[in-house]
Amino acid sequence: MIDSPIVLAMLVVELALVIGLPLVAAILWRRRCAALWSSLIFGAVTFALAQAVRLSILQGLSLLLNPYARSWDPALLAWINSTLLVFTSGLFEEGARWLMIGRFARNIRAWREGVMFGIGHGGIEALLFVGGSVISALVLSQTAPTVLAQLEQLPPEQAAAVQTQLDALSALRWWEPLLGAWERVPAMVLHAGATLLVLLGLLRRDRRLLLAAMILHIGFNAIAVAMLQFTGLLLTELALTVAALLPLWLVFRLRKPIAAAAAATA
Repeated sequence: MIDSPIVLAMLVVELALVIGLPLVAAILWRRRCAALWSSLIFGAVTFALAQAVRLSILQGLSLLLNPYARSWDPALLAWINSTLLVFTSGLFEEGARWLMIGRFARNIRAWREGVMFGIGHGGIEALLFVGGSVISALVLSQTAPTVLAQLEQLPPEQAAAVQTQLDALSALRWWEPLLGAWERVPAMVLHAGATLLVLLGLLRRDRRLLLAAMILHIGFNAIAVAMLQFTGLLLTELALTVAALLPLWLVFRLRKPIAAAAAATA
């Protein structure tokens, strides 16, 4: 339950920023570079399809392993789960980028379109994951009395999970919701840089650049998981902001190579 009106207001602000930042970035990029809206849509669709396949496979693995994993050490299970989430995010999202741009989004052969694709990819991620969790938190905070009254009727595991969510909401500090919006900026930079690596790889027919994009993506997510494990939210976001300098450098560095590769294949 959230008793502080300031925290509730900050959650609403976070939701507005999570929706607004990608939209503003896309509008400004279109005005600056005349990038196509279709590139934004392709980026969003690519993320959604990649996650649909990835999460289905992870859920299937979970169902297969659950009967055996019950006797495993909880710390080991948490490590395996984090490792799978980190590696599959890079493999599936970058693989989906390669397939989408290579087979379907054939208008994305220019630097400006690659950046727009990355904005769409990162924007829908923000909306589905961060925005979804904020909406859930707001709904749960408003229905907390009803939920608490029904806890005894729930199965023990489910009741414990709901109670954990309520405890986390009550412990939320007023500035923490803003970190979720802050995180979206380096995340979108990552998606733009990784998209351009994939695009250059396709233009040059060099799968090593796809591998580089996967490693970049996995490394970024690994930093987030490791920092959260050993530090706190603020230091984690600082580390991700510093890590985003590499994909930001790629965004500027790859402009001329992409133009040259596109001209060579025209």
